[in-house]
Amino acid sequence: MVDLFLGMLLLAVASAVALAAGLYVERQLSYRACDTLAIGVVLFAGIYGHSIWQRVALAELFPFSNLIVVANWFPIFAAFIIGLAWKRIPGGHCRRCLPSLALYLTAWFAVVTPILGESPRCDDVWTEDGFCAQSTEHTCTAASAASLLRLCGIEATEQEMADLCLTRTGTTWQGLYRGLKLKTEATDWDVSVVRGDVGDLVAASSSPMILSVGLEWGREVDGAYEREFGWAPGLRHSVLMLSADGADRVEIADPNPDIGREIWTVDELSLLYRGPALQLVQRKETPSS
Repeated sequence: MVDLFLGMLLLAVASAVALAAGLYVERQLSYRACDTLAIGVVLFAGIYGHSIWQRVALAELFPFSNLIVVANWFPIFAAFIIGLAWKRIPGGHCRRCLPSLALYLTAWFAVVTPILGESPRCDDVWTEDGFCAQSTEHTCTAASAASLLRLCGIEATEQEMADLCLTRTGTTWQGLYRGLKLKTEATDWDVSVVRGDVGDLVAASSSPMILSVGLEWGREVDGAYEREFGWAPGLRHSVLMLSADGADRVEIADPNPDIGREIWTVDELSLLYRGPALQLVQRKETPSS
């Protein structure tokens, strides 16, 4: 958890800078200009939460295990708005502090929510062909991560990965990124995000990767996916894509102990793939001086 606490410290320092910037700007601009700027910050925060926060591109900008914290900028937005509005709040300092603190703590709630709680209690069950089988309904991602690490020669258990990936009633992609980054420290492997469509996945299939899959809610599909194969619309599941089997098939290791390894067609993968995909790649060697 040291990485998370360090990320929170950095976020707190950035928030203090944003507060100071807001107070400074408020003294330089008219009330109307400050109001316009505050509205713009609120709109940008909304866009950030809706369209940017879940973008895997953030992992390329902040390739750290505490990405789940340091890329959450809501406390920074809140602090800047507080600075802009500080003198507009009627009353003395104590009265101004109450709504300001409420806004700031609400922003921090978004930061700590993924960290609160405990991971599910897991067993350490491995199949005969060397893949981790999920032992709870919430740990498909943790089990897939343990399998991926073992394929790269890094020992891991479902429980360990559930803890490191901050698994609660599921696992966020930022949590998975954290778990893999921590386990690959001081190894020859690093975590890479595979962006794009199914064609890009197949092109990158020389190395196994963890996929988020599931039926998109409201999409019309063959009812067999739900009746016979158990895919519930709107629910996501993690699987390990091992390799491409020719041009139109991929080999999948499903952590569900009732399924295991199977072959999907590329059309099936296109239907089920929801993104993102994470894989381990060899670290680039640093040129010797």
